[in-house]
Amino acid sequence: MKKGKILFTLFFLVLYCLKSSAQSPQKTYSEIYNLHFTMKLDSGGVYPWMDNLAYVSCSMPGYAESSDRLLYRKMYTKGFPFTDRLRSELYQRILLPIHSENEGRIEVECKGQNLKSVSLLLDGISREEKIVCSDTIQFIPDTCLSTVSHKFALNNVELLNIRIQAEGVPNENADIIFSGINIWIGGKSIDEFPVRELPTLSLPENISYIPINSHTGEGLGEIDNLKNHRIIGLGESIHGNSSIKNLKNQIILEAIEKQNCRLVLLEMPLEASLAYNRFIHDEQYVIDSLLFPGQLIDPQMQDLLGNLRLYNSRKKEADKVRLLGMDYNSVYSSTQNSSITIFDFVTQLNESGKIPEVDEFALLFMEKDWSAAVAFLKSHQTSIQQLLTADEIDCITHILTLSQKMGEDQALRTINRDSVMFLNTKFLIEKYSYYPDAKTVICAHTTHLNPVSTYPALTCKPFGVYLKETYGDDYTSLLFLVANGETIASDLDYYRKYLPLKESPENSLEYLLSSFDATTFFLPLTPDFNKLVVSRFIGSHYSYQEFFPYNLYQRAEGVFFIKGTKQNIKDKSGLLISEFLNRTVSIYKRRQEVLGEIQKRKISSIGSNLNN
Repeated sequence: MKKGKILFTLFFLVLYCLKSSAQSPQKTYSEIYNLHFTMKLDSGGVYPWMDNLAYVSCSMPGYAESSDRLLYRKMYTKGFPFTDRLRSELYQRILLPIHSENEGRIEVECKGQNLKSVSLLLDGISREEKIVCSDTIQFIPDTCLSTVSHKFALNNVELLNIRIQAEGVPNENADIIFSGINIWIGGKSIDEFPVRELPTLSLPENISYIPINSHTGEGLGEIDNLKNHRIIGLGESIHGNSSIKNLKNQIILEAIEKQNCRLVLLEMPLEASLAYNRFIHDEQYVIDSLLFPGQLIDPQMQDLLGNLRLYNSRKKEADKVRLLGMDYNSVYSSTQNSSITIFDFVTQLNESGKIPEVDEFALLFMEKDWSAAVAFLKSHQTSIQQLLTADEIDCITHILTLSQKMGEDQALRTINRDSVMFLNTKFLIEKYSYYPDAKTVICAHTTHLNPVSTYPALTCKPFGVYLKETYGDDYTSLLFLVANGETIASDLDYYRKYLPLKESPENSLEYLLSSFDATTFFLPLTPDFNKLVVSRFIGSHYSYQEFFPYNLYQRAEGVFFIKGTKQNIKDKSGLLISEFLNRTVSIYKRRQEVLGEIQKRKISSIGSNLNN
């Protein structure tokens, strides 16, 4: 009887193991990192290829049929409204398997037509997230599927960064079609290795953290990283999370009231921020929501604006704080650019005064060459200062000159965003926060503020690298992470949409920090964290893969963590694309009406002068 029970138990145990094995086949590197460019992906644990958003309007995605499957295609058709040629960049970062090899090899199979150049860019990245080797291979694919192969070094390489850039012949129909990528580690296919996952984190010995009261800000005064640096970068890992915004507001107020912060910079165009800065200095000014067609002035921003206006109302002019943007309008079109943003702001201010010189100044914004507007502003500054403050004149002169210098190419304007952020910040610090003990707080996404890499966003030199190179230890980069809650990002249906965050995987930093007793706290990052860890990243465009490997110790000096956030998206539908378009049309109509009124006043003035 006993023997029968044992055999019965063993039978079901074997059956269970076989069933579990059948249900959970191990995925390969090709599947996890989509090395065969599968059109429809299983979202579970897959890292999709990223599309460089700078070139998103320079090609259309699609597919081409082959004998056994669909192949991924990027194509351009003559007459495409935003560009005169195909331009595309796809990129992927692979956590390589544990190995002892010194050399690897990559093969890319693709084809295309009317291609001017294709570049395969490889970066080998260490556990400190530093580039230890780089290669660029340029080629032009055949019109039939063909393979390009290249060897690369593997010494101290833990991550392999792959970028594929394509440029078509100008004014010709063009496409590039991808079949797949094969990678060898030594002489062995990468698919023969088990897919590497970073291990679950454990608490370092003698770890210390500072609990924070997110309602009162208690605990912020104990954080050395806030006290000991002149320039503080507050980098969020996701956009639009209300808990992060509330905590950032507390930090900003702490820095202003107790640490002599005189300049707060936001990730928004400098030209658009003039309305915010006017609001906190002028108690009579009312912000027109139509000045911000693509942004939501949420409750947290309303609170910040109200608190800064109250603070400034109690201070002498020399002690007031300024709230400005350090970005610029990277879009350059006939209906959206830096000069048009300033036109809307200036003409709204001039509705009652109707100052002739301001009218003339506003008309010059409609010209393609903005240098005439800058010259007019300088020569008529006395008259224009009846309406605009000295700050506004300085900022308008700076951003018009810089924005025009960046040219009209949409892709280059997007790629140059981080360098423009730095040039704007340097200008504003030298203008308004140059005192030895004056602080500047910068609020932006961590992809910009960290001094290492913009990955997994588009590849460029991060804003944080410029800051570190220029200001050294005066600059500190801090990171905001949350356990759960919501984010705001764009998708196919919405211009901006609130979305719930996924659960943190067990090997993520968020999962580890959720085990702490405190609900909100600051954790200085010690050398124990000088390794690759998994953490959340969501930029302006949502991806179903939220967690990526980084070295956060290199990217930030400390982490603000909030584990008590709630999903609160029932009443947060975001800004529908239809609503955004309707508001854009309303702004355009009003702009045309204002232009007509200015022209009438100008004609009337000319007639009066002739009669006299």
